[in-house]
Amino acid sequence: MAVRTEVADNRNRLERTVADLHRVKGDMGVQSGQIATNQRELQALKALGERSYFEFDIKSKESSKIAA
Repeated sequence: MAVRTEVADNRNRLERTVADLHRVKGDMGVQSGQIATNQRELQALKALGERSYFEFDIKSKESSKIAA
């Protein structure tokens, strides 16, 4: 009887873990949809007006800190 209880408990934990992973995957899908990778996508995000955007060109080969 203890084995059945343990198996059921592990099954429940596994189901919760799978549900959590699906939620995280969904959250990441939403987040990755809000990252612009070209000018057209950046314009679309700007049109939403939810954030401030700063455009800049990096001309130096040395690393530099950028902060807003």
